[in-house]
Amino acid sequence: MLRKELGRGWTFPIQIDRQGRFAFSQGQQKVAESIRVILETRLGERVMRSRFGSEVPAILFEPATSSTVDRLAAAIRSALVRWEARIDVLDVDVAVDSATPSRFVASLTYRLRENNALLNQVYPFYLREGSEDQ
Repeated sequence: MLRKELGRGWTFPIQIDRQGRFAFSQGQQKVAESIRVILETRLGERVMRSRFGSEVPAILFEPATSSTVDRLAAAIRSALVRWEARIDVLDVDVAVDSATPSRFVASLTYRLRENNALLNQVYPFYLREGSEDQ
């Protein structure tokens, strides 16, 4: 059953469906996409909403130290508490990937306020552009 409280809108990233129209997402998927948008948007990037986003993109260019890990976790939590009212952030765990030292892995656990569902998302964040091993 679709819960209107969780919202419906264009998918992120924007996609075209089989009928040639913009694809839509809704419910838990829409919340997950919104979290991604918040964490990947630099502060000041949106002209009309200059305070929207997070410090995450700026932190990714700092050395992989325990201080950076702590700052990244705090930036994730702070941005989501401020901008994503549909969730309660329960835990943010950030670590440097032992296999790829230029990558942070952040595990986010949150509760949907609308129905108390517990969800988890994992994000790989790279310290340098193009550093993903192929």
